[in-house]
Amino acid sequence: MEVAGVLLCLAAAVLAWGLLRVWDAWERMKSQEQAGLPGGGSRALLVTAHPDDEAMFFAPTILGLARLGHQLSLLCFSAGDYYNQGEIRKKELLQSCDVLGIPSSSVTIIDNRDFPDNPAVRWDPGRVADVLLRHIELNSIDLVVTFDAGGVSGHSNHVALYAAARTLCAEGKLPKGCKVLALQSVNRLRKYISLLDLPCSLLLARDALFVLTRQEVAQAQMLQLQKDKCRPQAVNSHLHTPSVKGGAQPATPKSQLTPRGEASFSATQGRAAGKRASLLGPQPCVHHHLPRGRDPSENQDLQNCVPVAHPSVLQWKELPESADSGNKDLALL
Repeated sequence: MEVAGVLLCLAAAVLAWGLLRVWDAWERMKSQEQAGLPGGGSRALLVTAHPDDEAMFFAPTILGLARLGHQLSLLCFSAGDYYNQGEIRKKELLQSCDVLGIPSSSVTIIDNRDFPDNPAVRWDPGRVADVLLRHIELNSIDLVVTFDAGGVSGHSNHVALYAAARTLCAEGKLPKGCKVLALQSVNRLRKYISLLDLPCSLLLARDALFVLTRQEVAQAQMLQLQKDKCRPQAVNSHLHTPSVKGGAQPATPKSQLTPRGEASFSATQGRAAGKRASLLGPQPCVHHHLPRGRDPSENQDLQNCVPVAHPSVLQWKELPESADSGNKDLALL
């Protein structure tokens, strides 16, 4: 009986500790204390590789930052022209940003041969860093948010953005006071267990965590509905296309992975996802960093986040200052 009593006390203590941690993380999530985020009115820049990244991966962050009073802008490094639908996807990006509260005047789309929408082409991190730094300086950006080393889906274009941000941090080139947050990648199981993962995310959150409110969930779901409505002819014109990137839509109803592991889904699946989201709510897609010092290429859990619905929870890790050089450097968890 004494042993049972001791075990019961230990279990109660652990439970109480966990509840306190969850409560503390929840309170921090609602304040500016996350990762020392700059106050309301500061300029936050979302850096993406393709049109649809903002909806597939960053909707909770965009809405969360807007809720905290940040002035949002977006820099997209390609027009998403992998399947010759660049013009369509540019318009979709502007429509998506309008739903998310980013004015079209604050959206910059780079359509340059140096940054093709192609998972087989590695963008030059130095070239990306130069363009990114120039944009940050010209627009007086205080906060940059982008992908981490895993790129969430492992897409080489996503990873190139991370490499560029890492270069700017490591070399101390960012303007004084400018912070960088990297979206954390997690395994497939945690991406799709929905709200069951929320307590775990709250416990593991270290720098910033964004969770959508009910109203913001509905706002994010509008993005999928818009995509379903604005491309009725694109489906018929690509009946023989085996798979496409998240923004484009082929006729096949099954989710696929291209040889490069690029997320792809069909028009049928996209419509089904929109209906499922309306009935069941969004499926959270929670992202974390790898353990410190671990090579992202060795992580077998880095899988694509196939866009079956909009994520409602995103976790971030700040790129902190280097203790050795005094410059900012990237630290993987």
